[in-house]
Amino acid sequence: MSGLGQRVRNTYASGAPANYVPGLGRGAVGFTTRSDIGPARAPMTQDGTQDAPFLPPAGRGRGVEIPGRPGPSAGRGSGTAGMGGFGREKDENEDFGDYSETNYDEFSGYSSRGLFQDTPYDQDDKEADDIYEQVDERMDARRKRRRELKQLEELKKARKEMPKISDQFADLKSSLQNMSDAEWEMIPDIGDYSLKYKINTALQKRNEMFAPVPDSVLGANAGSTISGTITPAGNGIETPSGMTSSVTGLAGARGAQLSHKLDKMSDSISGQTVVDPKGYLTDLNSLKLTSDAEIGDIKKARLLLRSVTMTNPKHGPGWIAAARLEEVAGKIVQARKIIAQGCESCPTQEDVWLEAARLQNPENAKT
Repeated sequence: MSGLGQRVRNTYASGAPANYVPGLGRGAVGFTTRSDIGPARAPMTQDGTQDAPFLPPAGRGRGVEIPGRPGPSAGRGSGTAGMGGFGREKDENEDFGDYSETNYDEFSGYSSRGLFQDTPYDQDDKEADDIYEQVDERMDARRKRRRELKQLEELKKARKEMPKISDQFADLKSSLQNMSDAEWEMIPDIGDYSLKYKINTALQKRNEMFAPVPDSVLGANAGSTISGTITPAGNGIETPSGMTSSVTGLAGARGAQLSHKLDKMSDSISGQTVVDPKGYLTDLNSLKLTSDAEIGDIKKARLLLRSVTMTNPKHGPGWIAAARLEEVAGKIVQARKIIAQGCESCPTQEDVWLEAARLQNPENAKT
């Protein structure tokens, strides 16, 4: 291994490689702006040529002197070349036109107003334009008749494919002139089925409010009686009087009617009891109501125990827990099916057989 170490290269002293352009790698290339090109048109001189005193000098040095004109002239070496290699420079033909792509038109070429923008508009040009206009009018008049016929055919075709509503019911409208006045009067009124009527009706129904009668009103009128006189507009006076049934009496009548219905349902035709009136409310109170939270817990426990019995079918307590869960949920038939599967999977475990016997009826438990 050499002890001289790594040699450091002096980048700045070695010089740039051949064909090196600074900034080309990062996209920093030269460009031309409007300030470099100048205005769109150069002022005219006395000899009829365009003067461009605003252009930078030509060449890389101080420029080329032109006899009879002070200062250097424009050139390609000053960096004024535009896109495509053409710039606003002065050539041998004294042309100062802007030949960049931004000033190019597909119809008129490199010009802002046309091909003959510097040519004066004389009487010959006016006569030529008039002749062209007359030719255009003549050709348009010759095609006018053909164009109108074509438009009429297209209109007839469109109306045939998509006729108007008035044209579709033209035959029915023609038969209305034979109707008499009596037939016109017999036509029923269809009413107001407009959208405004529907909206108003819906708003009226939505604004209606109903409230139940408070208990204070019922309690105050519980023992009151109704009496009075009725005096019709005719001759004579009718004065009925007496006690009417109170609210308490109505409630008692409803209770008596309910008890009568229960008495009818208590005994069937064969003499067997269908409904026990005395223990009916007691049986209703004994019913267990399951909330949504309890149902969700039962579902989660069922999924957990199912995974236990599937992963380890020889585990007896898993089958017993699954059967008891279904028993708590009120599905005794499903609990018997689960414990029967447990007996098939664990035939040697006594606890599974005892649980199956407990869930079955006494007759089936013996077998």
